[in-house]
Amino acid sequence: GGYIIRGTSEYDNGQELIDAIDDALEKSRVREQLLVHYVSDPTPVTDDQLMVGERPPVLFVTSTDIAREGNRLLLAGTTSLAIGSTWFNSLYPFLLNPSLLKSSEEQLNLANAGMEPDLNFLTDMAIPVFAAFMGTQIVHEAAHWAVASSKKMEITFPTLVPSLITGVTSSITALKKSPKNKQDLFDFAIVGPLAGIIASCTLLFLGCGITATLDSASYAQLPALPLVILRQSALAGGIIEYILGDG
Repeated sequence: GGYIIRGTSEYDNGQELIDAIDDALEKSRVREQLLVHYVSDPTPVTDDQLMVGERPPVLFVTSTDIAREGNRLLLAGTTSLAIGSTWFNSLYPFLLNPSLLKSSEEQLNLANAGMEPDLNFLTDMAIPVFAAFMGTQIVHEAAHWAVASSKKMEITFPTLVPSLITGVTSSITALKKSPKNKQDLFDFAIVGPLAGIIASCTLLFLGCGITATLDSASYAQLPALPLVILRQSALAGGIIEYILGDG
């Protein structure tokens, strides 16, 4: 809940009014307890407003405690599960390669026979894929953090959301306090996905370029994925076909 304040302002626009209120709050003892928003009137339209045809904005005053604190243990567990599923999805494509699957089964047979297996070759191959997955997510979150820092917005630590297909579906980064205006909110929301797309496309271009120049022996050690997964993204499918062809 909160309080609605109506009236007239000596400032030319709402942003100037909010800036003046924020400056005054910074010098007040309640600066950590109150938030003031300049919003459209959220109450039902009155008969007088219908007759006049005017509905001026209002000040909406709330406490700073507007974001519900999540269960830290649950959030940490969700992020851990996402990291684990990302590692699994980094390994899984290599096991779809018949040659690598055969080598892995041979090592497991050695373990069953009481001998020391060596699956380091599989781990070494999966680490760059895992780093690419996590690196893209880090770029995404770093972009959110950069905008939040520049706009003086307080945000929570991101929580990664697991996915059986891609390892990480996305992440959840909540706002601890409301942004000053819609533009700040838009900038914060859009910059993460844009940075993630740029990082993903860059890695995809590099990966396709490397793939196109491999010799036959190295090519045989590449991971394998069903085309249906690759074509879930029209952009990714287009980049792959542009560099490697549609064969």
